[in-house]
Amino acid sequence: MHLYVTSNEDTTLVVSGPDGRWHCNDDAMGLNPMIIFEQPDGGQYDIWVGVYGSGDIVPATLHISELNPMD
Repeated sequence: MHLYVTSNEDTTLVVSGPDGRWHCNDDAMGLNPMIIFEQPDGGQYDIWVGVYGSGDIVPATLHISELNPMD
């Protein structure tokens, strides 16, 4: 499973998985973050999208896919 954000701003991504572990990323694809779960566990994933170094609200899209957007 690939979780990634697209935006014209420098975004960040934080995910708490069903196993209680935290996963964070900032710039996997330029200024856009991505987190990959090779074999995702079933259960609840809590997802936060933020903006690096800013308190502003900016437009962004969260993508959840089985396909790697960098392929």
